Amino acid sequence: MQFSRGAREAVMFIRSAVDNPEVKVIATCSLDSDLDDFFEDLLGPLTSFTIELPNEEERSSLWNDVFSLYPSLRALGSDDLVRLSANLSRHEIYFAAREAVESAFRHSIERRIYVPVTRNDLYDRIASFQPMNSDEYRELEDCLDEELRLELDDEDVLKGLG
Repeated sequence: MQFSRGAREAVMFIRSAVDNPEVKVIATCSLDSDLDDFFEDLLGPLTSFTIELPNEEERSSLWNDVFSLYPSLRALGSDDLVRLSANLSRHEIYFAAREAVESAFRHSIERRIYVPVTRNDLYDRIASFQPMNSDEYRELEDCLDEELRLELDDEDVLKGLG
């Protein structure tokens, strides 16, 4: 097997870490079948464990923590967010919230006025992590479609187009 210099250095680093009894090496993959035999041999004896997706109670706690990090999201309410974030990992929930907050911040800077995080923007971020065939994705898509329809029905928007 031919490796680039960076890959060789990474392999040597992993080997030295595995050989050191003071160091624990943690490797992650989506499925056990994703772990290449090369790395299985390199890492030596493995202890495998599964980290499950958060359940409803854990998602509720996660969203409460997100609200403490980003108070501007509190107005969006947690019930729908908890339900619609099923199938998301802990990281994905935090990432979706952070992306929505950063997007609102960027819009605020561009427009030089306060732009709040919208429910639609957060729903859009959550939907990007949902499996497309999930009920949650379809519900998020329906919510976003309905909001777009309402915006297009607004007379002010139609006047602006004419």
